[in-house]
Amino acid sequence: MPEAQPDVAWSDLPNKGQLAIICLARFSQPVVRTSISTYVFYQLQALDPSKPPDVIVRDAALLQTVFTLAQGCTAVLWGHLADSPRGGRKLVLLMGLGGSFLSTLAFGFITDFRQAIVIRLVEGAVNGNTAMIRTMVSEVIKERRYQAKAFILMPICYNVAAITSPVIAGLLANVGTNSDLPFFRRFPYSLPAIASASVALAAFLFVFFKLKETHEEARHKYDPGLHISSTIAALCRRSPKQQPYSVVTQQEMDEESVQFVGEEVEMDSLNEQKEVKKQTLPLRRLFTRNLCLTLAAYGIMEGHVAVYNTLWPSFLSDPVAAPQDAHVQLPFRFVGGLGMPVDKVAISLAFAGILGIPLQFFGYSRVIKRLGMLKTWRTFLRGFPLVYFVIPYLSVVPSSSPRPAPRDGFWVWAAIFFAQALMMFSASFAVPSQIVLTNNASPHPSALGRTHSTAEMVNSFTRTVSPIAAGLFYSYGSAHGVTGLPWWIMSGVTIIACILSLWVFEGNGHEIRLETDESDEE
Repeated sequence: MPEAQPDVAWSDLPNKGQLAIICLARFSQPVVRTSISTYVFYQLQALDPSKPPDVIVRDAALLQTVFTLAQGCTAVLWGHLADSPRGGRKLVLLMGLGGSFLSTLAFGFITDFRQAIVIRLVEGAVNGNTAMIRTMVSEVIKERRYQAKAFILMPICYNVAAITSPVIAGLLANVGTNSDLPFFRRFPYSLPAIASASVALAAFLFVFFKLKETHEEARHKYDPGLHISSTIAALCRRSPKQQPYSVVTQQEMDEESVQFVGEEVEMDSLNEQKEVKKQTLPLRRLFTRNLCLTLAAYGIMEGHVAVYNTLWPSFLSDPVAAPQDAHVQLPFRFVGGLGMPVDKVAISLAFAGILGIPLQFFGYSRVIKRLGMLKTWRTFLRGFPLVYFVIPYLSVVPSSSPRPAPRDGFWVWAAIFFAQALMMFSASFAVPSQIVLTNNASPHPSALGRTHSTAEMVNSFTRTVSPIAAGLFYSYGSAHGVTGLPWWIMSGVTIIACILSLWVFEGNGHEIRLETDESDEE
Protein backbone atom coordinates (compact mmCIF):
# COMPACT_ATOMS: atom_id res chain seq x y z
CA MET A 1 0.00 0.00 0.00
CA PRO A 2 1.35 3.46 -0.88
CA GLU A 3 1.81 5.91 1.89
CA ALA A 4 -0.88 8.56 2.03
CA GLN A 5 0.38 11.94 0.96
CA PRO A 6 0.08 14.68 3.63
CA ASP A 7 -2.55 17.34 3.10
CA VAL A 8 -0.90 20.41 1.58
CA ALA A 9 -2.66 23.66 0.68
CA TRP A 10 -1.59 25.87 -2.23
CA SER A 11 -0.63 28.57 0.28
CA ASP A 12 1.79 26.14 1.96
CA LEU A 13 4.08 25.89 -1.08
CA PRO A 14 7.58 27.22 -0.32
CA ASN A 15 9.56 29.57 -2.59
CA LYS A 16 6.42 30.94 -4.24
CA GLY A 17 8.28 33.81 -5.91
CA GLN A 18 10.79 31.51 -7.61
CA LEU A 19 8.03 29.07 -8.54
CA ALA A 20 5.97 31.89 -10.08
CA ILE A 21 8.88 32.84 -12.37
CA ILE A 22 9.29 29.21 -13.44
CA CYS A 23 5.54 29.08 -14.17
CA LEU A 24 5.86 32.18 -16.35
CA ALA A 25 8.68 30.52 -18.28
CA ARG A 26 6.54 27.40 -18.73
CA PHE A 27 3.54 29.52 -19.79
CA SER A 28 5.57 31.26 -22.50
CA GLN A 29 6.39 28.01 -24.33
CA PRO A 30 2.85 26.92 -25.33
CA VAL A 31 1.99 30.57 -25.99
CA VAL A 32 4.64 30.63 -28.71
CA ARG A 33 3.81 27.16 -30.04
CA THR A 34 0.01 27.38 -30.17
CA SER A 35 0.08 30.95 -31.44
CA ILE A 36 2.10 29.99 -34.51
CA SER A 37 -0.01 26.89 -35.17
CA THR A 38 -3.15 29.05 -35.23
CA TYR A 39 -2.17 31.04 -38.32
CA VAL A 40 0.71 29.09 -39.89
CA PHE A 41 -1.53 27.58 -42.61
CA TYR A 42 -2.70 31.00 -43.77
CA GLN A 43 0.77 32.51 -43.44
CA LEU A 44 2.28 29.83 -45.67
CA GLN A 45 -0.62 30.21 -48.07
CA ALA A 46 0.05 33.95 -48.27
CA LEU A 47 3.71 33.27 -49.12
CA ASP A 48 2.72 31.19 -52.17
CA PRO A 49 -1.01 31.31 -53.07
CA SER A 50 -0.43 28.86 -55.95
CA LYS A 51 0.23 25.94 -53.58
CA PRO A 52 -2.69 23.51 -53.09
CA PRO A 53 -4.02 23.01 -49.52
CA ASP A 54 -2.54 19.51 -49.12
CA VAL A 55 0.96 20.85 -49.88
CA ILE A 56 0.50 23.65 -47.34
CA VAL A 57 -0.60 21.12 -44.70
CA ARG A 58 2.51 19.08 -45.49
CA ASP A 59 4.73 22.17 -45.18
CA ALA A 60 3.16 23.11 -41.84
CA ALA A 61 3.77 19.56 -40.56
CA LEU A 62 7.36 19.77 -41.80
CA LEU A 63 7.94 22.91 -39.73
CA GLN A 64 6.82 21.10 -36.59
CA THR A 65 8.90 18.04 -37.47
CA VAL A 66 12.03 20.14 -37.96
CA PHE A 67 11.50 21.80 -34.58
CA THR A 68 11.01 18.57 -32.62
CA LEU A 69 13.90 16.78 -34.34
CA ALA A 70 16.30 19.65 -33.66
CA GLN A 71 15.10 19.78 -30.07
CA GLY A 72 15.63 16.06 -29.60
CA CYS A 73 19.11 16.09 -31.15
CA THR A 74 20.42 18.78 -28.78
CA ALA A 75 18.52 17.80 -25.61
CA VAL A 76 21.31 15.70 -24.11
CA LEU A 77 23.89 18.43 -24.84
CA TRP A 78 21.82 21.00 -22.97
CA GLY A 79 21.36 18.51 -20.14
CA HIS A 80 25.13 18.04 -19.88
CA LEU A 81 25.66 21.82 -19.78
CA ALA A 82 22.92 22.20 -17.17
CA ASP A 83 24.55 19.59 -14.92
CA SER A 84 27.98 21.21 -15.29
CA PRO A 85 29.13 23.74 -12.64
CA ARG A 86 30.36 25.93 -15.52
CA GLY A 87 26.86 26.08 -16.99
CA GLY A 88 23.83 25.55 -14.80
CA ARG A 89 20.06 25.42 -15.18
CA LYS A 90 19.52 29.15 -15.46
CA LEU A 91 21.97 29.60 -18.35
CA VAL A 92 20.28 26.87 -20.42
CA LEU A 93 16.83 28.26 -19.64
CA LEU A 94 17.90 31.78 -20.64
CA MET A 95 19.30 30.51 -23.93
CA GLY A 96 16.05 28.70 -24.69
CA LEU A 97 13.86 31.70 -23.81
CA GLY A 98 16.09 34.02 -25.81
CA GLY A 99 15.90 31.69 -28.78
CA SER A 100 12.10 31.50 -28.49
CA PHE A 101 11.84 35.30 -28.39
CA LEU A 102 14.05 35.91 -31.42
CA SER A 103 12.66 33.07 -33.55
CA THR A 104 9.01 33.88 -32.80
CA LEU A 105 9.59 37.53 -33.62
CA ALA A 106 11.42 36.63 -36.84
CA PHE A 107 8.69 34.18 -37.88
CA GLY A 108 6.24 37.05 -38.29
CA PHE A 109 8.49 38.61 -40.94
CA ILE A 110 9.35 35.61 -43.14
CA THR A 111 9.12 36.08 -46.90
CA ASP A 112 9.64 32.48 -48.08
CA PHE A 113 9.34 28.93 -46.77
CA ARG A 114 13.09 28.38 -46.48
CA GLN A 115 13.36 31.16 -43.91
CA ALA A 116 10.61 29.48 -41.88
CA ILE A 117 12.52 26.18 -41.93
CA VAL A 118 15.75 27.82 -40.73
CA ILE A 119 13.96 29.72 -37.96
CA ARG A 120 12.19 26.63 -36.61
CA LEU A 121 15.41 24.61 -36.86
CA VAL A 122 17.37 27.14 -34.81
CA GLU A 123 14.56 27.52 -32.27
CA GLY A 124 14.38 23.78 -31.72
CA ALA A 125 18.15 23.44 -31.44
CA VAL A 126 18.47 25.99 -28.61
CA ASN A 127 15.26 25.03 -26.82
CA GLY A 128 15.88 22.89 -23.75
CA ASN A 129 13.30 24.76 -21.70
CA THR A 130 10.89 21.96 -20.80
CA ALA A 131 13.60 19.77 -19.28
CA MET A 132 15.17 22.69 -17.40
CA ILE A 133 11.84 23.88 -16.01
CA ARG A 134 11.04 20.41 -14.64
CA THR A 135 14.54 20.14 -13.19
CA MET A 136 14.32 23.53 -11.48
CA VAL A 137 10.87 22.81 -10.03
CA SER A 138 12.23 19.71 -8.29
CA GLU A 139 15.17 21.73 -6.91
CA VAL A 140 13.13 24.75 -5.83
CA ILE A 141 10.57 22.46 -4.17
CA LYS A 142 12.76 19.82 -2.54
CA GLU A 143 10.30 18.33 -0.05
CA ARG A 144 8.35 15.44 -1.56
CA ARG A 145 5.06 16.42 0.11
CA TYR A 146 4.96 19.67 -1.90
CA GLN A 147 6.04 18.28 -5.27
CA ALA A 148 2.63 17.01 -6.40
CA LYS A 149 1.16 20.51 -6.27
CA ALA A 150 4.30 22.14 -7.66
CA PHE A 151 4.50 19.86 -10.70
CA ILE A 152 0.77 20.10 -11.46
CA LEU A 153 1.25 23.85 -12.00
CA MET A 154 3.20 23.10 -15.19
CA PRO A 155 0.36 21.41 -17.15
CA ILE A 156 -2.06 24.00 -15.74
CA CYS A 157 0.12 26.75 -17.25
CA TYR A 158 0.14 24.82 -20.52
CA ASN A 159 -3.65 24.45 -20.59
CA VAL A 160 -4.26 28.13 -19.82
CA ALA A 161 -1.87 29.14 -22.60
CA ALA A 162 -3.37 26.60 -25.02
CA ILE A 163 -6.85 28.07 -24.46
CA THR A 164 -6.04 31.78 -24.52
CA SER A 165 -3.16 32.03 -26.99
CA PRO A 166 -4.97 30.75 -30.13
CA VAL A 167 -7.87 33.12 -29.53
CA ILE A 168 -5.63 36.18 -29.11
CA ALA A 169 -3.41 35.14 -32.02
CA GLY A 170 -6.45 34.66 -34.26
CA LEU A 171 -7.83 38.10 -33.39
CA LEU A 172 -4.48 39.80 -33.99
CA ALA A 173 -4.01 37.92 -37.26
CA ASN A 174 -7.38 39.20 -38.46
CA VAL A 175 -6.36 42.75 -37.56
CA GLY A 176 -3.16 42.43 -39.58
CA THR A 177 -4.68 40.75 -42.63
CA ASN A 178 -7.58 43.23 -42.83
CA SER A 179 -5.45 46.34 -42.30
CA ASP A 180 -4.75 48.78 -45.15
CA LEU A 181 -1.42 49.92 -43.71
CA PRO A 182 1.57 49.21 -46.01
CA PHE A 183 3.46 47.51 -43.17
CA PHE A 184 0.70 44.98 -42.54
CA ARG A 185 0.22 44.41 -46.27
CA ARG A 186 3.82 43.25 -46.42
CA PHE A 187 3.85 41.43 -43.06
CA PRO A 188 0.20 40.58 -42.26
CA TYR A 189 1.09 38.10 -39.51
CA SER A 190 3.67 40.21 -37.70
CA LEU A 191 1.22 41.39 -35.02
CA PRO A 192 0.52 37.97 -33.42
CA ALA A 193 4.23 37.14 -33.71
CA ILE A 194 5.17 40.33 -31.85
CA ALA A 195 2.57 39.62 -29.15
CA SER A 196 3.82 36.05 -28.61
CA ALA A 197 7.45 37.16 -28.65
CA SER A 198 6.70 39.76 -25.98
CA VAL A 199 5.55 36.99 -23.61
CA ALA A 200 8.81 35.11 -24.21
CA LEU A 201 10.75 38.35 -23.65
CA ALA A 202 8.94 38.99 -20.37
CA ALA A 203 9.79 35.48 -19.21
CA PHE A 204 13.43 36.00 -20.23
CA LEU A 205 13.70 39.25 -18.25
CA PHE A 206 12.11 37.80 -15.12
CA VAL A 207 14.39 34.77 -15.26
CA PHE A 208 17.49 36.90 -15.86
CA PHE A 209 16.84 39.45 -13.10
CA LYS A 210 14.98 37.46 -10.43
CA LEU A 211 15.38 33.68 -10.81
CA LYS A 212 18.12 32.08 -8.71
CA GLU A 213 20.33 29.27 -9.98
CA THR A 214 19.33 25.90 -8.49
CA HIS A 215 22.40 23.82 -9.42
CA GLU A 216 24.20 22.99 -6.19
CA GLU A 217 27.63 24.13 -7.40
CA ALA A 218 26.76 26.65 -10.13
CA ARG A 219 24.56 28.71 -7.79
CA HIS A 220 27.67 30.08 -6.06
CA LYS A 221 28.86 31.76 -9.26
CA TYR A 222 28.47 35.47 -9.89
CA ASP A 223 25.01 36.18 -11.36
CA PRO A 224 24.88 39.53 -13.22
CA GLY A 225 21.08 39.57 -13.36
CA LEU A 226 20.62 39.12 -9.62
CA HIS A 227 23.42 41.62 -8.92
CA ILE A 228 21.77 44.29 -11.09
CA SER A 229 18.32 43.72 -9.60
CA SER A 230 19.64 43.76 -6.01
CA THR A 231 21.59 46.97 -6.71
CA ILE A 232 18.51 48.67 -8.12
CA ALA A 233 16.43 47.46 -5.16
CA ALA A 234 19.02 48.79 -2.71
CA LEU A 235 19.05 52.21 -4.42
CA CYS A 236 15.24 52.35 -4.30
CA ARG A 237 15.18 51.46 -0.59
CA ARG A 238 17.75 54.11 0.34
CA SER A 239 16.04 57.04 2.03
CA PRO A 240 17.27 60.56 1.10
CA LYS A 241 16.75 61.76 4.69
CA GLN A 242 19.01 59.07 6.13
CA GLN A 243 21.99 60.50 8.04
CA PRO A 244 25.27 59.52 6.32
CA TYR A 245 27.20 59.42 9.64
CA SER A 246 26.38 58.57 13.24
CA VAL A 247 28.27 58.14 16.50
CA VAL A 248 29.51 54.57 16.94
CA THR A 249 29.13 53.27 20.49
CA GLN A 250 31.52 50.85 22.18
CA GLN A 251 28.82 48.16 22.18
CA GLU A 252 28.47 48.40 18.37
CA MET A 253 32.26 48.13 17.98
CA ASP A 254 32.29 44.99 20.13
CA GLU A 255 29.43 43.48 18.13
CA GLU A 256 31.24 44.20 14.85
CA SER A 257 34.44 42.56 16.10
CA VAL A 258 32.50 39.46 17.16
CA GLN A 259 30.77 39.39 13.76
CA PHE A 260 34.14 39.78 11.97
CA VAL A 261 35.62 36.83 13.89
CA GLY A 262 32.49 34.79 13.08
CA GLU A 263 32.83 35.59 9.38
CA GLU A 264 36.50 34.47 9.45
CA VAL A 265 35.50 31.14 10.99
CA GLU A 266 32.71 30.74 8.41
CA MET A 267 35.07 31.50 5.51
CA ASP A 268 37.58 28.95 6.84
CA SER A 269 34.88 26.28 6.95
CA LEU A 270 33.76 27.13 3.42
CA ASN A 271 37.33 26.84 2.15
CA GLU A 272 37.61 23.42 3.76
CA GLN A 273 34.38 22.32 2.06
CA LYS A 274 35.61 23.47 -1.33
CA GLU A 275 38.59 21.17 -1.03
CA VAL A 276 36.21 18.20 -1.37
CA LYS A 277 35.03 18.37 -4.96
CA LYS A 278 31.70 16.68 -5.46
CA GLN A 279 31.56 13.80 -7.90
CA THR A 280 29.24 13.80 -10.88
CA LEU A 281 27.48 10.62 -11.92
CA PRO A 282 29.06 9.39 -15.18
CA LEU A 283 26.80 8.93 -18.19
CA ARG A 284 27.35 5.15 -18.29
CA ARG A 285 25.70 4.82 -14.86
CA LEU A 286 22.76 7.07 -15.64
CA PHE A 287 20.54 4.50 -17.32
CA THR A 288 19.35 2.34 -14.46
CA ARG A 289 16.66 -0.28 -15.00
CA ASN A 290 14.01 1.86 -13.33
CA LEU A 291 14.92 4.96 -15.34
CA CYS A 292 14.86 3.03 -18.64
CA LEU A 293 11.41 1.58 -17.90
CA THR A 294 10.14 5.00 -16.82
CA LEU A 295 11.50 6.67 -19.97
CA ALA A 296 9.97 3.96 -22.17
CA ALA A 297 6.54 4.50 -20.62
CA TYR A 298 7.03 8.28 -20.85
CA GLY A 299 7.97 8.07 -24.54
CA ILE A 300 4.89 5.97 -25.29
CA MET A 301 2.67 8.48 -23.49
CA GLU A 302 4.10 11.51 -25.28
CA GLY A 303 3.80 9.69 -28.61
CA HIS A 304 0.15 8.72 -28.30
CA VAL A 305 -0.86 12.11 -26.85
CA ALA A 306 0.80 13.76 -29.87
CA VAL A 307 -1.14 11.41 -32.17
CA TYR A 308 -4.37 12.26 -30.38
CA ASN A 309 -3.77 16.00 -30.71
CA THR A 310 -3.14 15.57 -34.44
CA LEU A 311 -5.69 12.87 -35.30
CA TRP A 312 -8.67 14.03 -33.23
CA PRO A 313 -9.42 17.28 -35.14
CA SER A 314 -8.70 15.52 -38.44
CA PHE A 315 -11.12 12.70 -37.55
CA LEU A 316 -13.84 15.19 -36.58
CA SER A 317 -13.30 17.11 -39.85
CA ASP A 318 -13.04 14.05 -42.12
CA PRO A 319 -16.13 14.01 -44.40
CA VAL A 320 -18.91 11.55 -43.64
CA ALA A 321 -18.98 8.63 -46.06
CA ALA A 322 -22.03 8.32 -48.33
CA PRO A 323 -24.42 5.40 -47.55
CA GLN A 324 -23.15 3.36 -50.50
CA ASP A 325 -19.49 3.96 -49.46
CA ALA A 326 -19.78 3.59 -45.69
CA HIS A 327 -19.45 -0.23 -45.71
CA VAL A 328 -20.64 -0.42 -42.11
CA GLN A 329 -20.00 -3.96 -40.87
CA LEU A 330 -19.58 -3.77 -37.14
CA PRO A 331 -17.54 -4.19 -35.08
CA PHE A 332 -14.53 -3.08 -37.16
CA ARG A 333 -15.42 -2.33 -40.78
CA PHE A 334 -16.61 1.26 -41.42
CA VAL A 335 -15.12 4.38 -42.96
CA GLY A 336 -15.38 8.15 -42.70
CA GLY A 337 -15.26 10.77 -39.95
CA LEU A 338 -17.85 13.16 -38.59
CA GLY A 339 -17.59 15.92 -41.24
CA MET A 340 -17.82 18.74 -38.68
CA PRO A 341 -17.08 22.37 -39.58
CA VAL A 342 -14.24 24.27 -37.96
CA ASP A 343 -16.36 26.02 -35.32
CA LYS A 344 -17.74 22.74 -33.95
CA VAL A 345 -14.28 21.17 -33.92
CA ALA A 346 -13.12 24.18 -31.89
CA ILE A 347 -15.96 23.62 -29.41
CA SER A 348 -14.78 20.06 -28.75
CA LEU A 349 -11.19 21.25 -28.27
CA ALA A 350 -12.24 24.05 -25.93
CA PHE A 351 -14.28 21.60 -23.86
CA ALA A 352 -11.16 19.48 -23.30
CA GLY A 353 -9.13 22.46 -22.09
CA ILE A 354 -11.90 23.82 -19.88
CA LEU A 355 -12.37 20.41 -18.26
CA GLY A 356 -8.64 19.79 -17.78
CA ILE A 357 -7.83 22.90 -15.72
CA PRO A 358 -10.22 22.30 -12.76
CA LEU A 359 -9.35 18.59 -12.76
CA GLN A 360 -5.67 19.40 -12.35
CA PHE A 361 -6.11 22.35 -10.02
CA PHE A 362 -8.63 20.85 -7.60
CA GLY A 363 -8.70 17.11 -8.19
CA TYR A 364 -5.10 16.03 -8.69
CA SER A 365 -3.78 16.67 -5.18
CA ARG A 366 -6.80 14.93 -3.64
CA VAL A 367 -6.27 11.82 -5.73
CA ILE A 368 -2.53 11.80 -4.98
CA LYS A 369 -3.27 12.09 -1.28
CA ARG A 370 -5.57 9.07 -1.46
CA LEU A 371 -3.70 6.77 -3.85
CA GLY A 372 -0.10 7.95 -3.87
CA MET A 373 1.93 8.96 -6.92
CA LEU A 374 2.71 5.53 -8.37
CA LYS A 375 -0.77 4.05 -7.99
CA THR A 376 -2.36 7.19 -9.46
CA TRP A 377 -0.14 6.88 -12.51
CA ARG A 378 -0.86 3.20 -12.99
CA THR A 379 -4.61 3.63 -12.47
CA PHE A 380 -5.15 6.44 -14.95
CA LEU A 381 -2.86 4.94 -17.58
CA ARG A 382 -5.61 2.36 -18.05
CA GLY A 383 -7.98 4.99 -19.36
CA PHE A 384 -5.99 5.57 -22.57
CA PRO A 385 -6.57 2.10 -24.12
CA LEU A 386 -10.30 2.46 -23.52
CA VAL A 387 -10.67 5.97 -24.95
CA TYR A 388 -8.67 5.15 -28.09
CA PHE A 389 -10.70 1.99 -28.64
CA VAL A 390 -14.08 3.79 -28.52
CA ILE A 391 -13.22 6.98 -30.46
CA PRO A 392 -13.63 5.48 -33.98
CA TYR A 393 -17.21 4.47 -33.15
CA LEU A 394 -18.21 8.14 -32.99
CA SER A 395 -18.64 7.98 -36.77
CA VAL A 396 -21.39 5.33 -36.45
CA VAL A 397 -23.28 6.85 -33.49
CA PRO A 398 -26.92 7.63 -34.51
CA SER A 399 -27.09 11.13 -36.00
CA SER A 400 -29.95 13.58 -36.42
CA SER A 401 -28.89 14.13 -40.05
CA PRO A 402 -28.60 11.32 -42.64
CA ARG A 403 -25.40 10.51 -44.52
CA PRO A 404 -23.44 12.20 -46.06
CA ALA A 405 -24.40 15.28 -44.00
CA PRO A 406 -22.16 16.13 -41.02
CA ARG A 407 -22.88 14.06 -37.93
CA ASP A 408 -24.91 16.00 -35.38
CA GLY A 409 -27.50 15.64 -32.67
CA PHE A 410 -27.71 14.72 -28.98
CA TRP A 411 -26.17 11.25 -29.17
CA VAL A 412 -23.25 12.42 -31.31
CA TRP A 413 -22.33 15.24 -28.95
CA ALA A 414 -22.89 13.06 -25.88
CA ALA A 415 -20.44 10.53 -27.32
CA ILE A 416 -17.92 13.29 -28.15
CA PHE A 417 -18.09 14.74 -24.63
CA PHE A 418 -17.78 11.25 -23.12
CA ALA A 419 -14.64 10.53 -25.17
CA GLN A 420 -13.14 13.95 -24.36
CA ALA A 421 -13.96 13.62 -20.66
CA LEU A 422 -12.38 10.14 -20.50
CA MET A 423 -9.28 11.46 -22.29
CA MET A 424 -8.93 14.47 -20.01
CA PHE A 425 -9.47 12.42 -16.84
CA SER A 426 -6.73 10.04 -17.94
CA ALA A 427 -4.29 12.74 -19.10
CA SER A 428 -4.89 15.17 -16.22
CA PHE A 429 -3.75 12.60 -13.66
CA ALA A 430 -1.34 10.37 -15.60
CA VAL A 431 0.77 13.07 -17.30
CA PRO A 432 1.84 15.07 -14.19
CA SER A 433 2.38 11.84 -12.26
CA GLN A 434 4.64 10.65 -15.09
CA ILE A 435 6.69 13.86 -14.83
CA VAL A 436 7.17 13.47 -11.07
CA LEU A 437 8.09 9.77 -11.39
CA THR A 438 10.62 10.61 -14.11
CA ASN A 439 12.12 13.26 -11.85
CA ASN A 440 12.37 10.81 -8.95
CA ALA A 441 13.79 8.07 -11.20
CA SER A 442 16.98 10.13 -11.63
CA PRO A 443 19.67 7.93 -10.06
CA HIS A 444 21.65 10.84 -8.59
CA PRO A 445 21.11 14.59 -7.95
CA SER A 446 24.07 15.43 -10.22
CA ALA A 447 22.27 13.70 -13.12
CA LEU A 448 18.91 15.45 -12.75
CA GLY A 449 19.36 17.78 -15.71
CA ARG A 450 20.56 14.94 -17.95
CA THR A 451 17.62 12.81 -16.82
CA HIS A 452 15.03 15.37 -17.91
CA SER A 453 16.97 16.18 -21.08
CA THR A 454 17.16 12.49 -22.01
CA ALA A 455 13.43 12.23 -21.41
CA GLU A 456 12.92 15.24 -23.67
CA MET A 457 15.07 13.62 -26.37
CA VAL A 458 13.02 10.41 -26.23
CA ASN A 459 9.76 12.37 -26.20
CA SER A 460 10.83 14.54 -29.14
CA PHE A 461 11.51 11.41 -31.16
CA THR A 462 8.15 9.81 -30.35
CA ARG A 463 6.28 13.10 -30.88
CA THR A 464 7.88 13.33 -34.33
CA VAL A 465 7.48 9.74 -35.51
CA SER A 466 4.10 8.83 -34.00
CA PRO A 467 1.88 11.37 -35.84
CA ILE A 468 3.53 10.50 -39.15
CA ALA A 469 2.94 6.77 -38.60
CA ALA A 470 -0.64 7.41 -37.44
CA GLY A 471 -1.33 9.48 -40.57
CA LEU A 472 -0.10 6.63 -42.78
CA PHE A 473 -2.25 4.10 -40.91
CA TYR A 474 -5.25 6.44 -41.14
CA SER A 475 -4.87 6.74 -44.92
CA TYR A 476 -4.42 2.99 -45.30
CA GLY A 477 -7.35 2.18 -43.02
CA SER A 478 -9.68 4.63 -44.78
CA ALA A 479 -8.76 3.15 -48.16
CA HIS A 480 -9.46 -0.40 -46.92
CA GLY A 481 -12.68 0.21 -45.00
CA VAL A 482 -11.14 0.36 -41.48
CA THR A 483 -11.01 4.02 -40.40
CA GLY A 484 -10.41 3.03 -36.79
CA LEU A 485 -7.11 1.27 -37.57
CA PRO A 486 -4.73 3.93 -36.13
CA TRP A 487 -6.89 4.37 -33.04
CA TRP A 488 -6.96 0.65 -32.29
CA ILE A 489 -3.22 0.31 -32.89
CA MET A 490 -2.69 3.18 -30.46
CA SER A 491 -4.94 1.42 -27.93
CA GLY A 492 -2.68 -1.62 -28.15
CA VAL A 493 0.47 0.48 -27.72
CA THR A 494 -0.91 2.11 -24.57
CA ILE A 495 -1.57 -1.36 -23.12
CA ILE A 496 2.20 -1.94 -23.43
CA ALA A 497 2.77 1.20 -21.33
CA CYS A 498 0.36 -0.13 -18.71
CA ILE A 499 2.33 -3.38 -18.56
CA LEU A 500 5.65 -1.53 -18.28
CA SER A 501 4.28 0.51 -15.38
CA LEU A 502 4.01 -2.65 -13.27
CA TRP A 503 7.84 -2.87 -13.12
CA VAL A 504 8.41 0.83 -12.37
CA PHE A 505 8.94 1.87 -8.76
CA GLU A 506 8.91 5.35 -7.27
CA GLY A 507 12.50 6.40 -6.77
CA ASN A 508 13.97 8.96 -4.40
CA GLY A 509 16.28 10.73 -6.87
CA HIS A 510 19.34 9.23 -5.19
CA GLU A 511 19.39 5.55 -6.11
CA ILE A 512 23.19 5.55 -6.62
CA ARG A 513 25.61 6.72 -3.92
CA LEU A 514 29.01 8.25 -4.70
CA GLU A 515 31.99 8.68 -2.38
CA THR A 516 31.48 12.43 -1.93
CA ASP A 517 27.85 11.79 -0.95
CA GLU A 518 29.08 9.91 2.09
CA SER A 519 31.42 12.77 3.03
CA ASP A 520 28.52 15.23 2.76
CA GLU A 521 26.42 13.10 5.09
CA GLU A 522 29.22 13.02 7.65
